[in-house]
Amino acid sequence: MPELPSRVLSFAVEGVLQPRPLSAPGRALCWAPALREVLLAAPDVQLLCHAPRLAAQAQENLGQLFGQRLLGWLPSQGQPYEMVQTWVTQHAPAAKLLMLDSDRRAYPREAEWDLLICEPHLGVSDPDILGAIEAWLLWSGWSPPA
Repeated sequence: MPELPSRVLSFAVEGVLQPRPLSAPGRALCWAPALREVLLAAPDVQLLCHAPRLAAQAQENLGQLFGQRLLGWLPSQGQPYEMVQTWVTQHAPAAKLLMLDSDRRAYPREAEWDLLICEPHLGVSDPDILGAIEAWLLWSGWSPPA
């Protein structure tokens, strides 16, 4: 039986790993390497993508970039928070969770402690977001940026 993840980082693609809206095809997943780099310090963190309408090529590219730590993709039906919570409850009930998205409206108020909202034009290239992810990874007083 595989070991259950102890930490799960769930992410959207648009506005997190690439600009939203994507204005140039060459910018697709342009910030994914920044997330990969910050995650090198924490090999126990598993990843879950909650991106609706993710193209097969993007799925393949993310799989190549993140390898075995990418647990999969959630379906596009429903709200991201509910889908992620359901997945974690079913597959990793004891896991610590962090969600990255650029759409605050998609999350209820009670999600705020598990959620980092990225600026859609910066995503994880934003030093404040990278710093918050690093703090969460190191368990050193993580709190969402103001």
